[in-house]
Parts: sequence; structure tokens; C-alpha cells
Amino acid sequence: MHPTDLVNECYLRLASNEKYREMRRPEFLAVAATVIRRLLVDESRRTQRSAYRTVSAASLAEVAASAEAPALDLLALDDGLRRLAQRDERQSRIVELRFFSGLSGDEVANLLGISRRTVNKEWKMARAWLQRELSR
Repeated sequence: MHPTDLVNECYLRLASNEKYREMRRPEFLAVAATVIRRLLVDESRRTQRSAYRTVSAASLAEVAASAEAPALDLLALDDGLRRLAQRDERQSRIVELRFFSGLSGDEVANLLGISRRTVNKEWKMARAWLQRELSR
């Protein structure tokens, strides 16, 4: 799925619901991260072909800018995020917010009501845990 199509589909799903129209930007992007994750995973399940089951292991902005970033299996990532959420819900949410909506560490900190330092620490730990899990 092309990043523009992904963002358009996400917007259409959210714009049709009145409660999302009045959200502040960080809150809206947090909801959008979950919608984007679901759209990508649903698309991966539909295609079931490995060439279409991958997305750049970078933020969506980087995906649009560069096709050279390493590929990541979205179904494996989704499964890994589910397992991480069972272990540490906040770390899973930080990954979702940073990876799928491209929020900065400061934006994630403000949204979750935690310090930037905590976000950075949890982001590093979650990435290391996911990398280990996904390499199995």
C-alpha cells in the first residue's frame, strides 16, 4: 500500500467520526497510529505475498522518501507488538506511536504524560526486545 493511499484511507475512516474531528493533533495522531497499523496488517493478510507483506522499517515519512530502507514483515511486527503489550503495554504503545504515526519523542511524552527521558529509555528497550523477538 502506497503511503499516500494509507494516509487517505486512515483520514477517511477517522474524518467520518465526529469525536475525532475535535481532537488535538497528538491525540488524533495516536488514534491514527492504531488505524494505520490495522490497515497495514489487514493489507498484508489480504495479499499474503511476501513482496506485499513488507514495509520500510522506518517512519511513514521515511517510507515515502526512501525505498532503500530495510524491509520488515508487518504480520511479524504486529504479532511482536501484541506480545510486547502483554509484557509492557506502555512500551508497545510507544512503538506504535513512534513507528506508525511518526510522533517525536516529545510528542509521545506529552501524549502519555511521561518524561522524554522515559520515552527514550522505553523506546530503546522496546526496539531491542522486538528486534530479538523478530529475529527468531
